[in-house]
Amino acid sequence: MQPAYGKSFARKRRGGIRSSSDELSRAQCKSLRRGPQRHATRNQHNAGGLLNAHCVIRYRIALVRDAVVDAGPWDAHVRNSSDVATFMMPLLGDLDREVFWVLMLDARHYVCGVHLVSVGSLTTAVVHPREVFKALVASNAAAAILVHNHPSGDPTPSAEDMAVTQRLREAGDLLGIPVLDHIVLGESGQYRSFADDGMFRPTTHRGVHTTVVTTRTDSVGGNAE
Repeated sequence: MQPAYGKSFARKRRGGIRSSSDELSRAQCKSLRRGPQRHATRNQHNAGGLLNAHCVIRYRIALVRDAVVDAGPWDAHVRNSSDVATFMMPLLGDLDREVFWVLMLDARHYVCGVHLVSVGSLTTAVVHPREVFKALVASNAAAAILVHNHPSGDPTPSAEDMAVTQRLREAGDLLGIPVLDHIVLGESGQYRSFADDGMFRPTTHRGVHTTVVTTRTDSVGGNAE
């Protein structure tokens, strides 16, 4: 039995009217999306073989407000690493597994949002630049700060922490969203800051050496207590 839209198209074709992809109804496009291949051609779904055009789904990207994080008396302006550690400690301090967050900053280094990137296991969390920068790009963030925890209580960065940080900094420089710091939280309020400890090496992408971009002299920095 020939699908209904195939008959409609055949009648239009006999009448000298050329059909376009816009003439597909929503129900017909849904039937294409349910197929094994989203890019399948319409003539594969038409027994008469009259259709020979692709149906591609159009998407719209938007951020969804998930919840509100209480910042207490803090005005959300990042002046040093202790601001971020104090703000994020209630979210990560007592967890039994590693979690990785990213803070989205505006051009004046006010935190405009936070995003949970990854929930891992006792000793590791899988982090990929794609997942880190997805929310940063969608939110029009001007800069980023990375935060994750060590369930062991020791905030000393591991070799893997250093490698991931360097990779994310290079991706940030390429996208124009610099990573200003990476803070590792431990127990009892302890933390380590990559920026404070001088662990940020100059990054390289496309043969160009770059450093952390800041717009204020009182941006991320300072000594951990």
